[in-house]
Amino acid sequence: MYEPKLTYGLDENGTLIHVDDAIRGKGCNCVCPDPQCKAKLVAKQGAKNKWHFAHDNGADCIGGRMTALHMLAQQIIQEEKKIRTPRYQGKHIYRSEENIVFSEVKLEMQYQEEDVNRRPDCVGIDGDKQLWIEIKVKHGIETAKLADIKAHGIMCIEIDLHSLLKKEYTEKDVREILFTDSGDDMREWINNPEHDADDERAREYTKKNMYKII
Repeated sequence: MYEPKLTYGLDENGTLIHVDDAIRGKGCNCVCPDPQCKAKLVAKQGAKNKWHFAHDNGADCIGGRMTALHMLAQQIIQEEKKIRTPRYQGKHIYRSEENIVFSEVKLEMQYQEEDVNRRPDCVGIDGDKQLWIEIKVKHGIETAKLADIKAHGIMCIEIDLHSLLKKEYTEKDVREILFTDSGDDMREWINNPEHDADDERAREYTKKNMYKII
């Protein structure tokens, strides 16, 4: 079975770089994106095989592709300052997807309030509103973090990029999931207090008016 290769590394400035943009061989001074590895990489740019990075020490690292995908999604969201939200399907109301533009996007921002101490993957900021954007590559939001999000009324979505690990993903692949209809099934509301409140108001309205003759 064909195993996808590592196509992104970190250059000497700690910036994510695609193998197509790297200097051949060891010249780019790139390292593996996985913080548990950080081994030196070699840019393989031969004529026979697809271009990719290989670990100079021959290590069989599986975390590099996952970390690179996570970082790439964060980088794109921060650069574009926007996201396409999931559809909301409540019991009484339905909200279609929409594109939200932020004034600022912060990565790995420390959130501290009362007994909560969390670091969301991305935080989109628009005035006094914030949207947490969690990037799922292998594991989703852990139970304790999910409980904090709901208990503190934090607006949050999760974007599932796991399917991209099956191929040599590109920036275009990630952008399609983040910003287009093709990624609708990969985006999910984790918590949306505003929509939930609207859904409850719709329920109450229906309950009060369902027997009225108009």
